Amino acid sequence: MAIVKLEKMQLIGLKSNLAAVINFLSKQGCSEIRENTELAAALEAHKQENQAGHVVPESHAFKEAFIKQINNLALPQTQKVDVFDLPADNYAAFLTECTQRIEFLDKQIALSGVVKPVKSPMFKLRDEVDKEVYLSMRTRQEELLQSAKDFAELYMQKEQLQLTLNKENGLAEQLKPFRNLHVSQRQEAERREAEHFAFLLGSLRNREHFLDLQPQLDNLSTPCVYEELELAEPQEQVVLLLAVEKDGLPELEKLLSAFAFKALPTLNLLVPHAGVDLGQTYQETLQTAEKLTAQINALMQQLRDLTVHTQDWRILADFYRVQQERLQALCKLSSSEKIFVLEAFVPSKLKADLYNELEANYCVTCNDCAIGEDEKVPVMLSNCRQIRPYESVIEEFSMPDYHNDIDPTWILAPCYAFFFGAMLSDIGYGLIFFIAAMYLLLKNKVEGNARRFMWIFAGGGFFAILWGLAFGSFFGDLPSAITNGAFTLKPLFADPFKEPMIVMGSSVVLGMAHIACGMLLNMYKLCRNGDPRAAFTEIAPWFFIFGGIGVSVAGISWGKWMSLIAVCVIVFLSKKNSRNPIVQLIMGILKLYDITGFVGDILSYTRITALVLSTSVIAMVVNMFAKMIGFGFPNIIVTLLILLLGHTMNIALSGLSAYVHTTRLHYVEFFGRFYDGGGDLFRPLSIHTKYTREKQVTKSLVERLRCAVSKN
Repeated sequence: MAIVKLEKMQLIGLKSNLAAVINFLSKQGCSEIRENTELAAALEAHKQENQAGHVVPESHAFKEAFIKQINNLALPQTQKVDVFDLPADNYAAFLTECTQRIEFLDKQIALSGVVKPVKSPMFKLRDEVDKEVYLSMRTRQEELLQSAKDFAELYMQKEQLQLTLNKENGLAEQLKPFRNLHVSQRQEAERREAEHFAFLLGSLRNREHFLDLQPQLDNLSTPCVYEELELAEPQEQVVLLLAVEKDGLPELEKLLSAFAFKALPTLNLLVPHAGVDLGQTYQETLQTAEKLTAQINALMQQLRDLTVHTQDWRILADFYRVQQERLQALCKLSSSEKIFVLEAFVPSKLKADLYNELEANYCVTCNDCAIGEDEKVPVMLSNCRQIRPYESVIEEFSMPDYHNDIDPTWILAPCYAFFFGAMLSDIGYGLIFFIAAMYLLLKNKVEGNARRFMWIFAGGGFFAILWGLAFGSFFGDLPSAITNGAFTLKPLFADPFKEPMIVMGSSVVLGMAHIACGMLLNMYKLCRNGDPRAAFTEIAPWFFIFGGIGVSVAGISWGKWMSLIAVCVIVFLSKKNSRNPIVQLIMGILKLYDITGFVGDILSYTRITALVLSTSVIAMVVNMFAKMIGFGFPNIIVTLLILLLGHTMNIALSGLSAYVHTTRLHYVEFFGRFYDGGGDLFRPLSIHTKYTREKQVTKSLVERLRCAVSKN
């Protein structure tokens, strides 16, 4: 239950062992590789001047080199490979290529689920895969990548055809009301005579628009002739055919635009000399849509056939993910023609085992490396299995400072579950949280962050049951509502509605205890860091100030003297950043202003009372509605529906509120008393996958360390 001590390792070895060493380190998951820019520049300067340049990305040679290096990194750690072919070590380009392949495969995996939907649980477990299957990706990667490219190309064709089909279907819908309209082709003599006229065919929104338009058409400066055309089906629209001399066309178009005149589909407003047959156009559109539908169905069948590779694509994507992390490590190390230098942070307890295994299996030497004064050391927390899930709460806020902070997980875990349960405070709701979380943990075996949060919710649900017993709440007052008052669950502590002041007072007392724990932790931290004066002259006196106030309220006269002495200690003995006595006095007096912060933080805990009351009130309102409808048949069906929907909504709102406000109390009121934060999470080179996981035969070094901590 502490911050793990880390040491810096410098590893020097032959470049022929580089891929195998990186493979080994990623499997152990206990070393965070750091970049040394000065060393990298020095080694770069000693490379041979006639060294070949980078291979151009996207070229055939680059792809061959990429595949070779990916395969080298994937080899078991007992094997060794030749020196990398690329003298310029183009790891950054390899990393970019690997990232692009992962993104491409992820996209095709998602699209395959659209093409061929497969039902999957909310929390889907990663599939276990043998190591041999992962290694087979070395030889199958190009074949599988090509199948994914074929899938992507077919899907793009399908999408393009779908867009065209949507346009054709939309056009058919527009043409359907006008499919009987036909304006015949004009004869040659009529055509020559009509060269001086413009013909417009379109529709108005309704007949009112047409009636308003008629007098204005008659009053145009250029005469206009118009005719209303009949539609196959009754419509609000009014279809008009208009003719006007070309000189008067701009004036007519301006008038029509004011009445939202809309040209019929497939027409650019003016009627062509060839005439208009919207019925024929409608039929042609339907035929085109049928052909497009047949093509899309054929492509969908081909796509469904290719989805048989989806599982292989998942394995390949995770194969690339593992190599991507190893390439990121390669980008951070320094190397010359034949050697490489790697610097990494490793846990002190694992350093000896790591050195022994590296030096026994590879041509490398491992040495301790001094940590720079300004160098930021990552933070790794080590806690027992029961409280380890609560590390996620700290990670969401900020990791502790490696040099100054302490690991607060051991005190955060019980307090977080306790306050979460206090804010939920219902036996029924707590049971639902606890049972649902345990089901997902034991039955579905959720992984990753989801698993950690399930443990947190299980702990919160357990304490919600205890607080529900204390307040006598089971889905609000459901037992009383069902039995019409014959049975009422008696509270073991207090009824929030009849004794709200007791609940509020309890909230304040809990807040004072919580803040006091933070202050004690701050005193311990200051003493551990070599500053006991600050601990006993700036933190400890506040206990006597508030204690003295409490004693005085109880009627004991010497309580005020205890508070006064503590105030004097803060004013005259606390540390100040000045030698001027007047400035020191002013600074000491200003430190007493912290009392407002204490009062504000303590009052913040009254939110517990507010959430207890809000949860209970909503539950009681739901029960009241159910009671009004009644529990007899057939009303019970509606009653059960109201109870189900109402309490489900209340559980969701109350659970969210409990999570948010519990987190807030710890981040602001609790951590604000002792926690600095600002540290960086220890992110060792490891194996992180999305869809699959490799079946492990032996445990890594970091897993052995965690097992040892859990046993202790």
